[in-house]
Amino acid sequence: MEKSKAKIGPTLLKLFLLLLGTAFAIFSTMILNNLLEDFEFIGLTVFLMFSIIAFMGLYFGTTSLRTVIIDPERKLINIVYLWFWRTTLTESDIKGYITYPFSNNIGTYQGILIELQNGKQFQLSEFDIKNFSNIKEAISKFIHQNSQLKLNIWTNLNKFAFVYMGIFIALLGLGKLFGW
Repeated sequence: MEKSKAKIGPTLLKLFLLLLGTAFAIFSTMILNNLLEDFEFIGLTVFLMFSIIAFMGLYFGTTSLRTVIIDPERKLINIVYLWFWRTTLTESDIKGYITYPFSNNIGTYQGILIELQNGKQFQLSEFDIKNFSNIKEAISKFIHQNSQLKLNIWTNLNKFAFVYMGIFIALLGLGKLFGW
């Protein structure tokens, strides 16, 4: 059994995102409370803007603070989010994996893309994980490599953010048009 070990720098950044998302969520709730008492268009605009920042911070902070536990003997992958919420993947749940270079502003790192039968994807990278090579080796023991896999950019989260921002821009346009 192999358990991922998080690097300190990326973990602190993820905790900061989670705290930032929480702060924006609290502030958005206060704005919403004021909007319910006395509606103003500018308040709605600020609420929508802060709530999308809160949602993204909470989502990325929560989903990226995870530990991956690979059990090749039982053919399981356990993903533990925030140290208590667990997702278990069996060999039959997984379509395959592919290794690829992962790049960010700091550099290029080894990455693994795991795709499930239902199309959901998980990414692991050497940027986040100290013992990445051990994790990669454990995964390769029971999941077959699939060179046909491609990173799905148009996820449900991205669709939600696109629609949300479209509504936000439309409301700004209506506000300008009607002088709200």
